[in-house]
Amino acid sequence: LDVNGGSLNVTGSISAQRLVLSPGASIIGGTGNIAVQEIEMAPDIPLVVPTGGLTVSGGKIPVAAGTTVVSGGTVTTPGNFNKQSAGELDVESNLVVGGTAVVDEGLLSVNGQLSSQEVVVDEGATLGGNGTIFVTQKTMTLAGVLSPGNSPGVISIQANPVMTSTGTILIEV
Repeated sequence: LDVNGGSLNVTGSISAQRLVLSPGASIIGGTGNIAVQEIEMAPDIPLVVPTGGLTVSGGKIPVAAGTTVVSGGTVTTPGNFNKQSAGELDVESNLVVGGTAVVDEGLLSVNGQLSSQEVVVDEGATLGGNGTIFVTQKTMTLAGVLSPGNSPGVISIQANPVMTSTGTILIEV
């Protein structure tokens, strides 16, 4: 499914292998739901998830550059989730991960809630925001940067963080 400009208001169910949001495109919510294997978004695309939710079964949400803000309904990945690419993914809604949430690159700002079995922040990646991170297996590995808040602020983590030798906590006062 390619959205090449304009807005998509979802009132029913959409199921597709791939969702592509090109420059100038947006999803503005609605009452339906979207289920895709993978998603690709141009930089700075707003994504208002329909109230029925967005399921990304492939678990990857790349943000090549800029900031992508996800708000509205719940985003679900049945297995693992990977925040890829150098841009910022700002999750203002709920992100429910069936497996491990991995921040491979860039910044994952949790300004809603992230629920996952395990969280891993790789070296060179950053986890931040003012939201809540709930880790069911209580394992959180920090090889990258934990940066609470949005200049400054508070992030609530319900886990047992373990820092590697490359892990850093960045606190603004």
